[in-house]
Amino acid sequence: MRRTGKLAILVALGLLAGCGPKLDGLEKGEKGRVAQVLDGDTLLLDGGLRVTLTGIEAPFGDQPFAREARAGLERLALHRPALLAYGGVKRLPARTPKAQPVDGASGTPSPAPPPAEPPRSETALAQVFAQSEGGRWIWVQQAMVQEGLARVRTRKENHARAAELLAAEAQARRARRGLWGQAAYRVLTAEAAIAKAADLPSRCGQGPFWVVEGTVRDVSATPERVYLNFGADYRSDFTVAVYGEDVADWTGDQHGPAFESYEGRKVRVRGRAANRGGPLICADHPAQIEMLEG
Repeated sequence: MRRTGKLAILVALGLLAGCGPKLDGLEKGEKGRVAQVLDGDTLLLDGGLRVTLTGIEAPFGDQPFAREARAGLERLALHRPALLAYGGVKRLPARTPKAQPVDGASGTPSPAPPPAEPPRSETALAQVFAQSEGGRWIWVQQAMVQEGLARVRTRKENHARAAELLAAEAQARRARRGLWGQAAYRVLTAEAAIAKAADLPSRCGQGPFWVVEGTVRDVSATPERVYLNFGADYRSDFTVAVYGEDVADWTGDQHGPAFESYEGRKVRVRGRAANRGGPLICADHPAQIEMLEG
């Protein structure tokens, strides 16, 4: 009976490993073994393919908690079999420099030197599933967010399964797990964002990644640009801006709510911050803004 029981367990584990992860509408991609972890959201497969873990933003470089984020990704994925899956754009078109580090609290331990990066060719933008020793498939992005090792970051053409990641983030945030216990990563109020605006760059997409909560006071919309204003003086208060073709895509291709529906609502917005007379986040798709209860 003992041998029969062990055999049954081995068969079950084999079936589990053979089934593969539940992709839930994602397109199955490349397989490989994770050969190297470059930072908390970037890894290298043994075939040479560089992979950015889409859907999340982990600390990097000398940012607070960067060392812990990279160590977490190594624990979850390094030297393990991995499967990539796609829910949108599959490749980054070119090397995109990461934003400047956020301000950290004093006394934060210095991160270990990052590993030498291989020459950049193409980079996959994928959901990553890694297989544990027992054969279980782990959705790496979800695990990173659940443990407070990364925040949710969606992209206009790649935001599949964002709702699941946001739910995992909410749990980690409430528990102040991982980076959520660091002052540098706590959700900002719209008022607190004003005090941090002086050090921001003027161009969208180049500043630190922020998560900001507040109530939209009013909405100013034209076919070319939309402003969600969080204060009485748009020239100095926190603002969310949508520009150009993103305005039409918002309720069209992106299936987002009408801009007017944000007025008077408490929201949580995420993105790279800029300073244009006041703190501003440029949004290009609706998944960047969560409407909150009440």
